[in-house]
Amino acid sequence: MKIQCLPRKEGLKSPNLLCLTFDDVTDYSDLYDGDKVAKFRPVMAQKILKHVGHGSWPVLIHCTEGVSRSGAVASVLDHYWNFVWDHKPEDHEYFKRVNPKISPNQVVEEIFTEYIENGYLEEN
Repeated sequence: MKIQCLPRKEGLKSPNLLCLTFDDVTDYSDLYDGDKVAKFRPVMAQKILKHVGHGSWPVLIHCTEGVSRSGAVASVLDHYWNFVWDHKPEDHEYFKRVNPKISPNQVVEEIFTEYIENGYLEEN
């Protein structure tokens, strides 16, 4: 399933909006139904981390279903903000309680986690 950002209209031109486009790829293949797919890449992880900072304001992450791609991004941010950096397990429990249907895309989760764990966060 190919997901595209809506064209930025006047009301959507905001420094608070980050729009990334990538498919719900569940393996590392280059083809999906004969079309080239847009895979989540480390540069996207970098853009997300640069955009959201260190969780100093609410963040809305959304995709078509809000389950796998956005779920993976939200799960990784939740893990690092609430366990690794801020040591707030109660916030993690809240995240799990209000997002019971999340089934994170493993490819997105792996790439995003690897980006953070390899120290690339320090380059920002």
